[in-house]
Amino acid sequence: MSSRPNLLFLLAFLLVLSGMSCSKRSEPVPVPAPSTGSYKLDGQLVTCPQITVTEDPNRGGLGADELQIQLIVPATAQTLGDNMMLSFVKGTGRPVSEYSFKQATHIIFPSGNASLQTRTYNADSQFTLSVTGTGAYSGTFSCTSPAFGSIGASRLTEGVFTGVHP
Repeated sequence: MSSRPNLLFLLAFLLVLSGMSCSKRSEPVPVPAPSTGSYKLDGQLVTCPQITVTEDPNRGGLGADELQIQLIVPATAQTLGDNMMLSFVKGTGRPVSEYSFKQATHIIFPSGNASLQTRTYNADSQFTLSVTGTGAYSGTFSCTSPAFGSIGASRLTEGVFTGVHP
C-alpha cells in the first residue's frame, strides 16, 4: 500500500511536467508589413512598396461590384514605373468571400516617347482574398498570360499583398 501514494505522486508529477512542455510560447510570429506586396513575373521577384485599392460598387449599374488592387512599382532608369492591377468581381451586395478573380493587367509606363505597354493575365488563375474587420484586404495570386502570335506566354507566381485599405 505504501507504493500506491508514490505512484500517484509520480503520475501527478509527470502530468504537470507534460503540461509545461505544451505551454504556449511567446515567440513573435513574423507578419508582412501592411500595404506591401510582391510577385514573381516569369521567375523574377518584383517588390511593390505601395498598393492602392479601389472599390466600385454596382459598377456601371450592371449589378456587379468590382475591386481593383494596384501593386505599384517605382520608376527606374528604363521606365516611369509599372503597375500590376488585380481585378475581382462579385454580385452587388454579396459578401467579400464571393469575389472571383477577373484578371491581372500589367501596365508599364516607359520613359521617353515609347508607347504604354499592357499585358493581361487571366488564365490558370489561383487566388485568395480576405478582409479584416477594419476593411483591410490581403491575398495571394498567380495566373498566366497565354502566348499570342510572336509573344510568348508569361506567368505571375507567388503574388501576395497584405493589409491594404481602400
